[in-house]
Amino acid sequence: MARIVSRTEAAAFYTQQLRGSILLIAAYQFTPSATRKAEFVRTLRIVAASARGKPGCVGSYIYQDIVEPYTLLLFEYWENRRLMDQHLRSDQFRKVLALMEMSYRRPLVQFLEASDLGGLDLIQEVLRPEA
Repeated sequence: MARIVSRTEAAAFYTQQLRGSILLIAAYQFTPSATRKAEFVRTLRIVAASARGKPGCVGSYIYQDIVEPYTLLLFEYWENRRLMDQHLRSDQFRKVLALMEMSYRRPLVQFLEASDLGGLDLIQEVLRPEA
């Protein structure tokens, strides 16, 4: 049975289980018109749920900007490039491409590689007084 985990638990997974690994982050920013926001949210939920079930997907999350409430963000975290590329070729991802076309403002798309991941341990290390 699948277990729902908090973002804190997910972050702990990223920093502990993937330490020393490269994590790929796909970030998408959409700005739908006021009349299409609900449609965007429904579609992003479907896409995020689909991605979470795919091999290599460590997480997929949807956010709303609190300063610009019509700005929606989708973040996907992948273990490797090959599995992320398979997702990008999928029918589900074509829904993301359609949202990009419907976005009121030009969408922002970024693919990032993260390595040497850290969490609270990194903050503690930086804030530790030098001996």
